[in-house]
Amino acid sequence: MNREDLEQLEKLTSQLRKQNNEAYHHYIHTVRGDESYEPDFYGQVKPFADSVKEKSDEWKPLALRYVKQYEPDYVYPLQVENTVENLEIISVQSFFPKTGKKRFVEMIKSIDFILEQLEEQVRVTRKGKAH
Repeated sequence: MNREDLEQLEKLTSQLRKQNNEAYHHYIHTVRGDESYEPDFYGQVKPFADSVKEKSDEWKPLALRYVKQYEPDYVYPLQVENTVENLEIISVQSFFPKTGKKRFVEMIKSIDFILEQLEEQVRVTRKGKAH
């Protein structure tokens, strides 16, 4: 992978972590915190889900290439695939009150773990390449 690919992977990973965090906070504070909450599908759900999908579709091939080339600790190709799938799920489920809290929170933690591990490993790789 070249420097630009590594920079893009790091940027997208950071953006996906932010969106994962947004989904968590929206679900906990808005959806679970307001009993009268009704999701606005076209105004909120679809734009957020589309944004997550767009970033994860760009992130996935870079992440898979990175994992295959550098073999980072704790991150494997299947986890990259599962993370993309889980991101798409939470990007929609974070808007619906009937979403089970325990499973949702576990999925958020799982996504964040993989993204955090990858972000740290890419940062180390980039620093190593800079010298």
